[in-house]
Parts: sequence; structure tokens; C-alpha cells
Amino acid sequence: FPCHIGVKRVKSFVFKGLAQISCQNVSGQMGNAGQWWNADLAHWAGGFGKNNQPPDVQFDFGRISPDGHTIAAGEYHTGRVRLLDRETGEMAAMTPEYRETLSDLHIGPDGQALVTGYNNGQICCFQLHEPEGASLIITPHTHAFLAHEGVTRSVRFVNPETLVTCGTDGRVKIWKPFQVPWRKSLRSDLEAPHSVAFSPDEKRLLSAYASKSTLSLYDSETGDRLIKQSIHAPVQAIWSPVGRQVAVRSHASNQVYFLDAQLRNQFTLDCPLNISAMDYSPDGKFLATIDRDGIFLFRTKDGKLTDKYPLTDTGEVVRYSHDGKWVAYGGRNELLGLWALRSDGRSVKLPNISDTLCLAFSADDHILATGHSDGIVRLWQVEGAKLLAELTGHSKSVKSVHFSPDGHTLVSSTIEFTCRVWSIPKGRCLGVLDHAIHALSPSGKKIVTGYSIHDPIYPTTFIQSID
Repeated sequence: FPCHIGVKRVKSFVFKGLAQISCQNVSGQMGNAGQWWNADLAHWAGGFGKNNQPPDVQFDFGRISPDGHTIAAGEYHTGRVRLLDRETGEMAAMTPEYRETLSDLHIGPDGQALVTGYNNGQICCFQLHEPEGASLIITPHTHAFLAHEGVTRSVRFVNPETLVTCGTDGRVKIWKPFQVPWRKSLRSDLEAPHSVAFSPDEKRLLSAYASKSTLSLYDSETGDRLIKQSIHAPVQAIWSPVGRQVAVRSHASNQVYFLDAQLRNQFTLDCPLNISAMDYSPDGKFLATIDRDGIFLFRTKDGKLTDKYPLTDTGEVVRYSHDGKWVAYGGRNELLGLWALRSDGRSVKLPNISDTLCLAFSADDHILATGHSDGIVRLWQVEGAKLLAELTGHSKSVKSVHFSPDGHTLVSSTIEFTCRVWSIPKGRCLGVLDHAIHALSPSGKKIVTGYSIHDPIYPTTFIQSID
């Protein structure tokens, strides 16, 4: 350019029209500022500076709305975007702080949407609206996903419904971010649940909220809460196979509460120790629990202890096979094995090399999937205890695994709440999602998705269909 605009450090700029005003976002010794210049950069036309913003704010990205009234200023380190009034520099709205650094942002051509890109490959879409006589509002995002393997370098709206992104994976992708399958949010709770379970008929959904000491029953079609029950620190709630009973495990005690389908108390089971996990037998007659001493089998009609299997280390997870022949268990210090129930009661130890955090049997019980602290999902042949495959790609500990009903697909989620979808026959990843899969319905036609129980930014939980 044949001119000098006289600023310390220019971070980004964008032109508004051919001969109108360009938006510039700069920072330097005089503090953080946004400035506007005419199209040939010869005359300064206005701006906002350190007097309008907190001294600790540094803007790294600047975009102007189509009507020229609003500036979207992004902060690299916090991942936040502030929407500022162009005339006054006052903040109209702000996105929450994100868990990743910002790489780009853009406002839709109709001014009603904002998209942000991040250095972990994710993108988030927000809807913007300004009620008559009220300030601009940013709705919490409901459209967030992993767009690229690597960094999302650029995000741009082509039209109000279409988005283009490019990343360091060398790919350019076109999205319809606001066209999603049928989805309903769980109403009345703004916090992600610790445990979610579909009823056997898939009409109801059970959610446990430990921090609120509540157990909620939802209509899975509408998302409306039907019943709310107070239970101290529930961290796991599961249905019996016929849906007539619910078992609830408390984080703060060694008790298991048995409730009926309307969440009314039947009886309370006092376990020897504070248990780590539990699971119903396929016929619903027994409940398996696991703790640091071993696996315990209790009768579900009266809570009587019927069998016990001692463990060499602390148990963390337990799962019945669908035919009831095996109980799979895992835990700390490479603990992983299969307890045979219908033969000689022997246990087969699997050659594991890291802590086991989750388990799942395929529908035919031929394969056991295990998730581990090293980020690897391992597939085992149940008969013979043979390692079939190691599915790699997660960078954090795997916290849940779910098989599809046909056994051809596996979904795994991590503690950082990214999710990978795997083809079992091919042993490869089919896709990556930026949210957790809390639960999969028995038919495999619905899932419950959401974000981390420790994430105060986007705790929304959704029931949605699978296409």
C-alpha cells in the first residue's frame, strides 16, 4: 500500500465494500485498539481503544458485520469473541471462554450467525439475534464439531446456510452447519449428566446429576422432564433389562438404591465398600458391582449377596455379556479379565498394558471392546482371549465405548469429549465428533450427546436421531 497507517502491530484487517470502511484490529504500546480507515488507507475514520476495553484484552482477529454496525473482535488465548458497537466501542455481547485457542472467525452475510475456528481443528457456530429494543444476544452454540485433523486455518460463510473451512490437513470442506438430524435438548437441566441411560423401550431417559443430588426421568421424544427425584450424589443410574427397576449408585457412600420405574424407593443395598461400577445381568435377577476388593453379585429382588470374585487390584468397570456367560472387568494397573459364570467360574486375564476405563460387548458377544488411559481402544476375541486390533487416534484417555446393534460400528469418547466412530470390519476411523456420546439406545437409532460434566461453558445435552 502506498501509505503508512502509523500503528505498532497490525494483527488482521478486512475490507467492507469497495470504497467504504475497512476494519483493522491492532495492538501495541498504546494498548489494544481497533481502527477504521477509508478504502485507500489514506484517512483514519474512527475506532475504539484502551479507554473502551479492559487493559488485559488483546484482540487478534477483527471482522465487521455486513451492516457495518458491529465489530467481532477475537482473542487468541481465551478463544472468546466480543461483539462491539462500532460507534462507541462498547461491548454488546461475548461468547464464553473456550477450551482452545482461536484461529479464525467470521460473521454470516445476513448478520445472524457467527462461526469460530480453533487450533485443535474444531469449529463452533453461534446464532445472533437482536430483539426489538434490546441488546444483541449470542445463543449458546448447538453446532460444534471437529472440522479438520490439525488446525482449522480459515472459516467463511458462503451464504447464510453454507460454510467453507480449510485446515492444516490440506482439506477444504463445505458444511451445512444448521441442518442437523432430529434433535431435542434435555429441558430443565443446564448441566451435563454424570450418567445417562435409555429405558429398554426407548421411551424414557434416565439422567443422574451428582453435583445437584438429583435423578431425572425424561421423555425421550420431547426432552421434557417427567420426574425429578432427590438422591445424594448419584453418579450412575441403570435400567433393569425389562425396565421395571432402576439401580442408582451414589458417589458419596457405599449404597445402591433400588427404585421402581417411577423412581420410588424399593430398598437400599449396603455394599462392603464404595463401589466403582455396576451392571444388571441379562435376565435382571442379579446386579454385579466392582470395587477394590472384587466383584460381587447381588440378587435384585432382596439385595442378598450370592457370589464373589476377588481381584488383585482396584476394579473400576464391570459388564455382563449379553448371554450372561461372562462378566468382564477392568481397572487400575493393567487389570483386565473375563470371569466365566456358567462353567467352572474361572477367570481369564487379558494381556493389558494400561488402566481400563470402559468395556462393551458386541451384540453376539464375540468381541469385547475396552477403552484405556493410553488413549487406545482394544478389541478382544472373547473365546480364546485373543487381541484382535488396537484402534489408535485418541490423544486422551478413553472413557466410554458403545457398539452398534449390528456390531459393525463402534463409538468411543474421551475425557476431553471428542468422539471417534470406527468401522469394526475395516478397523479404521470413519469420523470424528466434537462431543461425547453419553448413551446409545438399544435399537441404535438414537443417541444422547453432550459435553463434559466439568465444562461450564456448553453443558447442553441432546437426544438425537442417527442417520
